[in-house]
Amino acid sequence: MRRKESGQQALLEAYQNYTTTISGLHQDACRRLQEQYGTLMSKIGEARQSAAKLARQQQYVDYLKSVQRVWSAVDMGALVPKYSHD
Repeated sequence: MRRKESGQQALLEAYQNYTTTISGLHQDACRRLQEQYGTLMSKIGEARQSAAKLARQQQYVDYLKSVQRVWSAVDMGALVPKYSHD
């Protein structure tokens, strides 16, 4: 009978070790997942800022092109007053 009890005790200890190990692995996986999520969200924020900066730069370039088109259509001679020498 003693052998059966020691076998049951060993099995119980093995099961407790198993559940402790699984619980530790789960906690570690959750911690790593949270860290990776934080890294991902940080990179998403950086990407958004970069995209916004590029969009602002492109808008400025487009604005400068439109100003250039307007000025290229202006007749500079018409802007200079003509004086008559009477």
